[in-house]
Amino acid sequence: PMLIALVNGAAPLCISLLIITPLWLASAGVSLPLPPLYAAIAVALLSVFLLGAFLGRVAGISWLHSGLRTLLIALATAALIYLFA
Repeated sequence: PMLIALVNGAAPLCISLLIITPLWLASAGVSLPLPPLYAAIAVALLSVFLLGAFLGRVAGISWLHSGLRTLLIALATAALIYLFA
């Protein structure tokens, strides 16, 4: 149970740290090609696409189709959250 709890807690933590990296870099004075919030959104969407592509590859289906489908689901979820918030 401890190992499962560690993995289930570490995976979202690592992804969250990756997504907020552009915000940290901007506050540290590093110039980014995009505004920090847009860069963080781009990193989040890219990571969701890559997760879908990986799942498609593991499942033996088209990685591109699976990645795009996962990305569309994430965008729809974000739109619903924005609509109701």
